[in-house]
Amino acid sequence: DQEGLDGLLHPPAFFSIGADRGYLFYSGQPPFCRNCRSFGHQAAGCGMVRCRNCGLSGHVFADCKEPRVCNGCGVQGHIFCDCPARRRTYAAVAGGGDGDVEDHILRPLEDVIGFEKECACFRCFFLFGQG
Repeated sequence: DQEGLDGLLHPPAFFSIGADRGYLFYSGQPPFCRNCRSFGHQAAGCGMVRCRNCGLSGHVFADCKEPRVCNGCGVQGHIFCDCPARRRTYAAVAGGGDGDVEDHILRPLEDVIGFEKECACFRCFFLFGQG
């Protein structure tokens, strides 16, 4: 590739999916800057200032005038750590609940499995205490 470093097209060495970040390392990989996302140098030697909210150069996230955009759901007005979709649990989504983690209260094991402790086996002893 004529536009790639050394005439080669390299895969991105840094990527993010929601709040999760990933790094790709491979043999012969050229230096990659996580700040400006270009090959040829690393972030420690990069002079560019880039906003992680709007993606423009010249300012940082804290000074950004654009509305906050969630990198998880893409909606303006909040960031991923405050995303309402982030707090939903699989159990709540599958069960049709509202999804708040606080709504899931732990109950005693006897209530969940629905039997009285009458067994003296090792497993019941381990789960419930004395046999």
